[in-house]
Amino acid sequence: MKKIEFDASLLIGATGMLSAAAEWVAGRSGRVILVSRNASSSPLCRYNNVESLNLDWRDPLPFVSAIVETPIFESAQLAVIWIHGSGAEAAQRLLVALSHRPCLIVQVRGSQALKDIGTQQDSPYEMRGRARLTTVTLGAKWEAGRKRWLTWDEISAGVVTAINARESHVIGSLSP
Repeated sequence: MKKIEFDASLLIGATGMLSAAAEWVAGRSGRVILVSRNASSSPLCRYNNVESLNLDWRDPLPFVSAIVETPIFESAQLAVIWIHGSGAEAAQRLLVALSHRPCLIVQVRGSQALKDIGTQQDSPYEMRGRARLTTVTLGAKWEAGRKRWLTWDEISAGVVTAINARESHVIGSLSP
């Protein structure tokens, strides 16, 4: 049996490429809320401590309101967030809501986010309150002189590294 590190965790958009990281978090959390468009169909829901919430970030106000209204929100000690650039408003609203909580927030973002916000040290949104925001920036891998996308396992491993270190992390290379 794994040691419970987090009383409660929020996993936002973690049903695809972050599924291995989501499983790792679920194994170390007392309770988990898994949020995505089709969260209830995730294999992660087979665990007794995982509850699903089917929501779409394209409608930011109801998306954030539904998350904040869940009983687990107030006790969340960890939030892993993967919301594409098209969901920037939902991500910003969610980060503001979480910033008042004493929790670790791990925001996964593509390398394009760096062009939008500046250097890799910049947080995408100013955090106020008691939360600690760390980012995981997705780069690419170079093999035999060719650039390739990261694998889902590499991405999940980077998220787990960021959680354990409680520091921002870049996976792969950000150079062109």
